[in-house]
Amino acid sequence: MWNIIDSLWSSLAIFLYALFLHGIALRFLREKRPTWFTQPNKQRLVHYALGSYYGLLGVYFIIRGLRGYDFGIYTDMIINILLITALFGGRGATLIATLIIASGKILITQNYSEQLIYAFFLIAFYFVVTELAALKIREFQKFILCNLSIVPFMLYYLPHKMMIPLDWRSGLQWIIIFAVSFLSSFILYQAARFVTAANKQIQELRYFSLHDPLTDLANYRYFETRFTQLVKKAKHKEQPLSLILFDIDWFKQINDSFGHQAGNHVLSTLGSMLREHAFPKNTFLARIGGEEFAILLPKTSEYEAIEFAEAFRIQVEQHVFHFGQKELTITISAGIASIDQEHIQNSDQMQSFADQALYAAKNAGRNRVMKKPLY
Repeated sequence: MWNIIDSLWSSLAIFLYALFLHGIALRFLREKRPTWFTQPNKQRLVHYALGSYYGLLGVYFIIRGLRGYDFGIYTDMIINILLITALFGGRGATLIATLIIASGKILITQNYSEQLIYAFFLIAFYFVVTELAALKIREFQKFILCNLSIVPFMLYYLPHKMMIPLDWRSGLQWIIIFAVSFLSSFILYQAARFVTAANKQIQELRYFSLHDPLTDLANYRYFETRFTQLVKKAKHKEQPLSLILFDIDWFKQINDSFGHQAGNHVLSTLGSMLREHAFPKNTFLARIGGEEFAILLPKTSEYEAIEFAEAFRIQVEQHVFHFGQKELTITISAGIASIDQEHIQNSDQMQSFADQALYAAKNAGRNRVMKKPLY
């Protein structure tokens, strides 16, 4: 029995190390490819990769659990793989892990009839844990229910595998085995919860350090970094890049007449309108000041940028902003600059040209789109 307990603890250390690597990989991916966690198709790929990772970990435990080498560890750890994946990885990841482990169990080990029974159990357990994971109860309650659902299989499968009879004389041994099994499962659950929570907090901190919380657009810090990158790329590849700077006309009057909450409502709604507008793919949107916004349009000429800005100006002019019982209308003024103009060499110069065009639009009467005249 003690060699089995020792095997469980050694396998627990391996599993914890796998969780640690999983956390580092997801953190790195969130930093380098943040859209992979917001776009549904990319999210599915991440989940399938996660399921494959834990499925292969299960195959590793199967190999280590062969008779004559650390026998006894694999049943408990494989069940924990499906439990943890279901609670923290989702249904798709758990399905992938289940299929890989079940296939490995049949192909690697002998006695196919027995392994088929085991594979069918894994598939049944997949349906049980994924349904339990979907319940609208506390996470820890899900964990307890998933653990309880394992008990019947353990009572059926383990006695002849561990050569410990299932009777009252072996009661203490079984109590110790189940206690160690639950404790190892609890440790894995807490470790997975910690890794998930830590990664989520880091992601949120990173997101809000780069985005404006009111409009959910990029903030000025993110805009500066992205703007510099896009200008360098456009110059290197000799592609056009256009910048639209616009702000809300007479915005101070809205705050003075209706209050700052009304002004915040207008800004928030305007952010939503920007995200939903039919700008080209890879358009970068930012709020760079109080009521000032920026739109970066890669591979877009000055003429095309003027058309996009004009279309959005008209949409804003025609939109009614509802705030409580009040109906507000606003207009915007916009200035355009494009890197396809030979005299623009860097992002600072380009932003300066767009600023000058914006001021020209203001001086010309507002509610219009202008580019900086060449003279």
